[in-house]
Amino acid sequence: MQTLIGWNDAGHVPTPAPTVVAAARAALVEERKDTVTPEPARADAELVELQQLITKGNRIDRADDASVGVAA
Repeated sequence: MQTLIGWNDAGHVPTPAPTVVAAARAALVEERKDTVTPEPARADAELVELQQLITKGNRIDRADDASVGVAA
């Protein structure tokens, strides 16, 4: 309350202008864009890895079947 004796606004923090906030956000996004992989990109990478593992497993199964004489 400004009517209190001894009041001052030395600790008052003004609200920044919207352009300042937007610039700060843009700077943070630019700074951190390489540190966080977006979810779709991470999911795509995991899908590719999964497909490679399945392909490798199928090759191993076929090789094992061939080595014991199982017809595919």
